[in-house]
Amino acid sequence: MKKRTVISMMEKEFLVDLTVHNVPASLFTEFNERIVKPYFKGNMNSAIQDLIQKTLVEQEFVHSHITHLRNCTGYLKVAWEQDDDSEVKADIKKRLKLLEPKGVNQIKCRSNGKRFQSRRIRRFKNNSCEECMKKKFENQI
Repeated sequence: MKKRTVISMMEKEFLVDLTVHNVPASLFTEFNERIVKPYFKGNMNSAIQDLIQKTLVEQEFVHSHITHLRNCTGYLKVAWEQDDDSEVKADIKKRLKLLEPKGVNQIKCRSNGKRFQSRRIRRFKNNSCEECMKKKFENQI
């Protein structure tokens, strides 16, 4: 309750004019047609205010979940160090591995051995880096 009254008092005190640069007209028109007219009765000002408020709430939600995951990871690491049972340690290690973000799969180039992120060409995996592919196709021309 206190937080809302403070925010509403601050909103009344610090009103700001907003200028937006380099926005494509098509994007602005589409936003106006799809969001502003049907949901805000054509009031662009309240649409942008609502968008900003929802973005802040969503960011706070994401931040709280990231903090929660970091805390869980810390608790699991402490439990893994303190526990003596091998089965429990194996389970904790498995859970810690699930919490780690997945890295980008990289493979070695078959020509020069450099690591690169592979991508598929049609249905086959590309095993050569871009440099080697350019050299290969340069020689064919």
